[in-house]
Amino acid sequence: MIRPPRPFLAVAAALASIAVSEIALAREAPAPVWTAETQGPFAGEPILRGSRLFASSRDGGVYAFELSNGEQAWRVAGEGKPIGGPSLAAALIVWADEAGNLTAVHAHDGRLIWKKPLPAKAAAPALATTQGVIVGLTDGTLRCFGVTAGKPKWKAKVGTPPFGPLVASKNFVVVCGKTGSLAGVDPLTGKIRWRSLLSQPPSPGLVCAGDFVFACPGGTSVCCVDARTGRPRWARPLPFHATRVTPLDAGRMVAVSGAGALRLYELKTGVCVLDLPADPSRAGCDLFALDPHNVLAGSPSGALSLWFLSAVESEMRPAKSTPRGVAIETWSGQVARGAISAVATDAHRLYALSSDGLIYALPLK
Repeated sequence: MIRPPRPFLAVAAALASIAVSEIALAREAPAPVWTAETQGPFAGEPILRGSRLFASSRDGGVYAFELSNGEQAWRVAGEGKPIGGPSLAAALIVWADEAGNLTAVHAHDGRLIWKKPLPAKAAAPALATTQGVIVGLTDGTLRCFGVTAGKPKWKAKVGTPPFGPLVASKNFVVVCGKTGSLAGVDPLTGKIRWRSLLSQPPSPGLVCAGDFVFACPGGTSVCCVDARTGRPRWARPLPFHATRVTPLDAGRMVAVSGAGALRLYELKTGVCVLDLPADPSRAGCDLFALDPHNVLAGSPSGALSLWFLSAVESEMRPAKSTPRGVAIETWSGQVARGAISAVATDAHRLYALSSDGLIYALPLK
């Protein structure tokens, strides 16, 4: 967890009994430790594994970068642009492309391990599970391929192309259709174990933590569905239009953000533990929840600011009460040349991927 200097914590403690506050005691944003560049905007989310960052680009390539210095370890260009981010299957990096292929390369050196033509174009990014690589197609089916050689394993007819990425719980793969229909699929056999229906298609797409799936139907509410049965557990209206949903704190919380505002919910109960309303300093910003106490705000111009959220864990209240907390801007400044589209963190650095194809590695301490 990222913590600001002691003076900031003293201010947070003094204000912990009042409603969410905005305090601008920020220092200048840290200079990037390194930057790396691709030839196009990024597609989907990056992967951090071992000593490398893996990412897909709309320039048609999938990249591996060294976390230590940002050097490009390898780049593999397919026949078509990648659909979403890559997925990690054992020691392989896999992805689907717009030309109708599913490709697997070795994570170490990018050499081709296998490549399979799909019977229809992929409608969502490929998803790697312990049972195989699963991809949702425009013909309304899910297809599973073996990790080692790409051998077809099963086909499931879900009835509609996926709307957004597939997600994997402990025991099921969950797919959402364009009408908001949900299906829980056994990743070992391809059998559909349950079906459910959201009030509207989710915006953004589904996310999963443990045995729970989270969705924002129409972007106006957040709900939790049991991935084992498809039954809804809780739903909460939102005072803003959601653009991002992020599981946090080892699956104990979920953050929902949009329009420069953010809410934290306790995962199993739906209790709102912190409400960070929109503020002029974050107008037009995309918020990325890094952990239950830290939020990165990225402006369309590439300016970044890091906010420390205090009094989260100690302010557990019933869902209808007003959550309290303090937001402190710990640093801010112009960092990137374009808007940030995705972020990833490890113990030492924050990696911000911008819309113009650059990666900025920023120190966390």
